[in-house]
Amino acid sequence: MAEQQILDKFNDLEISSSFISKNYSKLQKEYGEKYIAVKGNEVVASAKSFEELVEEINGIGLHIQDVIIEFIPSEGVIILY
Repeated sequence: MAEQQILDKFNDLEISSSFISKNYSKLQKEYGEKYIAVKGNEVVASAKSFEELVEEINGIGLHIQDVIIEFIPSEGVIILY
């Protein structure tokens, strides 16, 4: 992979990560207790299980390495890592 391609991929992932952070409360209301896949500034897939999410991602022609996957807990729930 060329250097510019790597930089572009990191930029895309940074945009996706920022989208999640800025919209976390809204995402909890809409996708609570689900896994989501984010590409850029949009949720491109969601599912109750990780396996179902991977199937959805593949079904829309994306690769798992091109999205950020996040589990969104319901409102009021805090997950510590």
